[in-house]
Amino acid sequence: MAKSSISNPFFEVSHDIEQHRSGHRISTGNTVLAILRRHYPKHHVTETQVNNASLLAFADEGHAAYSLVPDVKTNFTRKWVRDDASLDGTLQDEVRYACYQYIWKSTEFLVYRFHWRDLGQAPSQMQYILKVWEGEVTTDCKETKALLLEAGAWTSKPHHEVLVFDQGYWSKDADMYNSVQEVRWDRVSLGEADSRCKR
Repeated sequence: MAKSSISNPFFEVSHDIEQHRSGHRISTGNTVLAILRRHYPKHHVTETQVNNASLLAFADEGHAAYSLVPDVKTNFTRKWVRDDASLDGTLQDEVRYACYQYIWKSTEFLVYRFHWRDLGQAPSQMQYILKVWEGEVTTDCKETKALLLEAGAWTSKPHHEVLVFDQGYWSKDADMYNSVQEVRWDRVSLGEADSRCKR
């Protein structure tokens, strides 16, 4: 199939990511960063972990707006999740690869999200924030920095979640938060030492 003479960065990035995923992978993060910088030479590209500044969750709470870019081939893993309130299940999509138009405080960004696992490594969920250069090229983009500071501060706090310490790490757990909402503490049995701590 002949390549179109019209350059479409959304198509080109999707194509290059598929090429990388089908071969031997050494460092997916560095490869994705290089691909985005090659296809978006007039954009500042910032890489950050989703769990440090969850831009989509931040927007879902009304702090920004986003929509999928229609020209991009996306990849989601759909999973069934039990709804404890009704005992029915719902479907949730886990992003493996997607691109979003993202608007925060009247500033437009492109946000690429990737989820991958390199050989011998823990799974990675990364997002790449692209902002068109305005003015001189610098190593920092003030709009992206401001977005990450605000979204990062929001992400660091529990929102309908509880903090769980497991295997040496703290993480937020929305399922556990939901499961204890109907619990009445007067029906919880604690040992004598635990009862003293509760008071």
